[in-house]
Amino acid sequence: MHVSNLNNPAPPGISIAVPEEIDSIFTGDAARDRTGWQVVLSTWFLYLGQSLVYPHFTRYYDLDLHLPDWQIGLLMAVPAVGALCLQPVWGYISDRILGRTMAFRVVVVLTGLILALYAFSYQWGGFPLLMFAGFLFWSCYGSGLPLNAAIILSYLGRPRRHLFGRIRVAGSISFTLGMFMLAPLLVSISQTLGLYGRTMVFLGGSCMYFLTVLFTRWDENFFERHSPPVFRSFVGILRNRSLIALFVSIFLLSAGASAGAQYIGPYIGHRGLPEFFFATFWFVGVAVEIGLTYNLQKVVRFWGLRQTILIAFASEYLRWLGMSILSAPVWILLLNILQGPAVIGVFFASAMYLDAECEESVRASAQAMIYFSFMTGQVTGFLLSSAMVDFYSYLPRAQAIQSAFFWSSFSILTALVIGTAFMKRETA
Repeated sequence: MHVSNLNNPAPPGISIAVPEEIDSIFTGDAARDRTGWQVVLSTWFLYLGQSLVYPHFTRYYDLDLHLPDWQIGLLMAVPAVGALCLQPVWGYISDRILGRTMAFRVVVVLTGLILALYAFSYQWGGFPLLMFAGFLFWSCYGSGLPLNAAIILSYLGRPRRHLFGRIRVAGSISFTLGMFMLAPLLVSISQTLGLYGRTMVFLGGSCMYFLTVLFTRWDENFFERHSPPVFRSFVGILRNRSLIALFVSIFLLSAGASAGAQYIGPYIGHRGLPEFFFATFWFVGVAVEIGLTYNLQKVVRFWGLRQTILIAFASEYLRWLGMSILSAPVWILLLNILQGPAVIGVFFASAMYLDAECEESVRASAQAMIYFSFMTGQVTGFLLSSAMVDFYSYLPRAQAIQSAFFWSSFSILTALVIGTAFMKRETA
């Protein structure tokens, strides 16, 4: 959360301003180039919309609605469960019914529509309607990024899939610009117009999702053919101690990181720091992530896959441990530099590690387990962090949240210990 960061499972390019980088993705054929530009631009606006959504949810719940912690936990965890459970449904729709492009359009349009209604759901129906709207929104939102990734990989084809990270950098850049420039402006407009909460932020995000659809009029002849889903045996995974250790570690890392990320926005707000500081906080983390992603091959070659993953765990542990101890604004910004290595380790190096460790027959199942481990960790982290903050409710709000950050770091430390003890060096 990009997301991204470790907070967006999920989840995150190429800098679209540098011609030689574009040349490495496009081939010079005019028709293919037009399709390629649409793939990049749809990714750009998709992540721009994401920058106006995910980082602001808990700030909306806490700073605007002043909801109790148990309701904040449910509003984050229950929709995430829906997103996890409905992933196979959207996958089936994409593979068997609508195709990747049309499924992506449907998901993005539904996300935009529900987000526009979400901005008014609490005024219309209170907590129950907010929960229902959140469940609908996340069910679509959580499927948009995986479908976008499938489209990028399909367009690149197997020979050029190593360029996937460059297109993701385009998304990371747009996410940064949205957080740093657009989100504070929309918050200010909401306040100036006297609108409830972060109405303009959510409406702005809705517009970005609709703009995404405008750049999906591509020629599908340049994409790989759809492959029917294949169910793989998990026996090979269960016999591999390194993979089991990796999945457990990702679960614990996700639980700790999500627990911290859920309250970092409200924490900054309760510290009295402005929206611009919150945007700068995200900018620092994503900027490091962009640099590491662009140089991913060099990073992995220098550190090795296993070591890159363990460094990711260590970085995330130090980030949240530092947050639980240091409260000066400059430290909040500096500690978020450590987000970049964590994103690289979990979302890129882990997938590459599986490719080196897995037999072909179980590779697809193993890759799916990364996402499952991360999402279930998120759900656990959302619920536990709300319980921890509530446990410290006798303290001032900012201090209570900061105290809960320690338990985030403890979960991630456990992930680091398990990974160090049981993950062997990659065989290829």
